[in-house]
Amino acid sequence: ALTEWFVDLPIDVWSQFISMHPSMTKGQPEDEKQRLQVLSILCKEWQRKNNYDRRLNGRFLEQLLGDKHCLPFDSSEPTQLAAGKPNELYLNSAELKAFDGLGGNFYKVSVSLKDFGVTDDFLLQLGVRKSVNIDFLFTNLDSLRWSEDP
Repeated sequence: ALTEWFVDLPIDVWSQFISMHPSMTKGQPEDEKQRLQVLSILCKEWQRKNNYDRRLNGRFLEQLLGDKHCLPFDSSEPTQLAAGKPNELYLNSAELKAFDGLGGNFYKVSVSLKDFGVTDDFLLQLGVRKSVNIDFLFTNLDSLRWSEDP
């Protein structure tokens, strides 16, 4: 039988291949569905691993996707791209209102990622930020919007 000749493609080989696909590198709006499907598969495979293998696989994926416009983000204003680099985005749960109006973009990953089963733990492993960098805080300390309510 012909099926005996074929074996499943290892996830690391497929990950390396798919990470080079334009849908995972260019950040174009028309690739959103495919990007979400790929991220969903990568997350599910990552979740199946034990903690040690998760860390290894997470570092591998971070190296593959870290510099690519692969994560969809939500924006209230029009943007040229529909996806950003993991280390330039924040978790959707991050509180960033105090930083409105400061230099820089504070985009949160798209809510649609959760709909596709992509977890915050997986996003953090890819390099998505949970909070603002402390260096940024000290640089902009005088221009932050401080609440009068203690």
